[in-house]
Amino acid sequence: MRKIILLAVILLGSRVLKAQTYFNGDRAGYNNFYETKFGFEADATISNTTDGTNFTTGNLAGFSLGFNVALPAIEPMSIMPALLYAQKGYTANTPSGTFSQRSQSVDIPVMAKFNTGGRLKFFIGPQVSFILSTSNKFSNSFPVAMRKNYQYSGTNIRYQGVAGAGLDLTRSISIHALYTFDLQRTNKSASNFVPSYRQQALLLGLGFNL
Repeated sequence: MRKIILLAVILLGSRVLKAQTYFNGDRAGYNNFYETKFGFEADATISNTTDGTNFTTGNLAGFSLGFNVALPAIEPMSIMPALLYAQKGYTANTPSGTFSQRSQSVDIPVMAKFNTGGRLKFFIGPQVSFILSTSNKFSNSFPVAMRKNYQYSGTNIRYQGVAGAGLDLTRSISIHALYTFDLQRTNKSASNFVPSYRQQALLLGLGFNL
């Protein structure tokens, strides 16, 4: 029993000494990898569709906002789940005219975050995207009778992949670039107007550790 108490005192003293060393400014040799880190991120999004459409598509700009937490696993890997509000979509040039479709979604990525030992980080993992709503904006010349054919008819839950890299600018601020892509085709019931397709998006953003 005395040995257990002595061991506990030694471990506690070691933790206190490390904390004092860190907060007194002598951070050389201090490894903060095993600290749980909470963060906030804001991204500009550039999204489009991949193969499967029967009309010409283009990029649509939007944004995403949300929170994340880095949970240390085995150095140098952390598990980083996040909760994000995101805008995605595409523009289209069809025989009837042009339109853009924008979706509002809640995205939940669960990424593995790899620390290279310096400022550079790498991310990879799955993501679930819950579509809250979609809206179309048509050109004035687009026939009203044809607009209903281009309304979103896909699944409201998308399973996606995420990969990217980040760079720590300071202890609290970082930048990152992420690429997200659908793992399955979007539409449940394809048509001659909007066949099944896959969504893809590039996210360029800032991260802030709280």
